[in-house]
Amino acid sequence: MDGYRQVNPSFAPEDVKGTARYPFLVDAGDGKILLGYREDGRLSFDKYRSEAACTTYWNGGTRLFIADPQWLLEKEANEDFSQGMQNLQASGTAGAEVTMRPEGKPALHLTKTKVDQSGGVAWNFPFTPKGSLHLRLRVEPGYQGGYFTLSEYYLSPTHLEGGTFRWMLDPELNLRIQHANEGPYKRIEEKAIQGDNVGMPLQTGRWYDLHIDWDAELNVANLWVDGRYAGTLLGLENARGIGYLRLRSAAATTDLGGLWVTSIQSRPRP
Repeated sequence: MDGYRQVNPSFAPEDVKGTARYPFLVDAGDGKILLGYREDGRLSFDKYRSEAACTTYWNGGTRLFIADPQWLLEKEANEDFSQGMQNLQASGTAGAEVTMRPEGKPALHLTKTKVDQSGGVAWNFPFTPKGSLHLRLRVEPGYQGGYFTLSEYYLSPTHLEGGTFRWMLDPELNLRIQHANEGPYKRIEEKAIQGDNVGMPLQTGRWYDLHIDWDAELNVANLWVDGRYAGTLLGLENARGIGYLRLRSAAATTDLGGLWVTSIQSRPRP
C-alpha cells in the first residue's frame, strides 16, 4: 500500500483555526491530478507551495493543487529543515520554530512558550506498513519532557490523543513507553540500554540518534538509541501502516530550553 501524502501547505502556529475540507478530484488530462478544496484560517505568509511533485495556488478561499501521481509512490522522506516550517503542521501551538544553529545549519527547536498553548509539530512521510524512522536530537538543561507518537493518520500537535506507537522522554530524561490507551508511560530500565556511550537517563547537551522500526501487521515496534536496543512498543491502535510523526512538549507550564532536532528520515523495510 502506498500514498497517504499531505497535499495542503502546512499550517503555522498562528493559524489557530486553520482548516482544509470539501475536497474534489479530477484528471488533469496530462497524466497529472487536479485537486481542490476549501481552506480557511491561514494567517501565515506561506500561502503557496511549490515542489517538484506538486504546486498549489490559493485565491483566498479555494486551493487548487496539481500533483504527479508518482509522488504518491515515493518510499522515503528526508527532513533537514532547509525549508523552515513548510513541511511541519504546527497550527495552534506555541514554541516550535526552525532556526539556524551556530554551525550554520537549520534545526527544529521545539519549546513551549505559553502556559495555555501546546508546543508541538506533526510531520507527514510516505505511508508504509513496515518501516523505520530516524531522528537526531538533543535536549537542553531544564527540559520538561516530551511525547513521541507514530500514527497512520494525521495527529494534531495540540493534543495527546491517538496514535499507534507512543513513547516519551520524561523531565529526568528517562525513556518511557505507553503500554495501554490512557495508561501511564512506564520507564525503560537502565539495563535495557548497554554500552559505554549510552546510559539512562539521557544527558542534556549531547546529540543522540533515536531510531524506531515498526511492523504494522504484527503491531509492534522497536526503539533504539545510538544503535542500541532500548525497548519494544506494542501498538495501541490497529494500523495498516505508519505515515505521521507527532512531537509534543510534556511541560505543564513552559519549557524554554526544549528539544533540538536536526534531521528526520523515514525508510520502508522489506
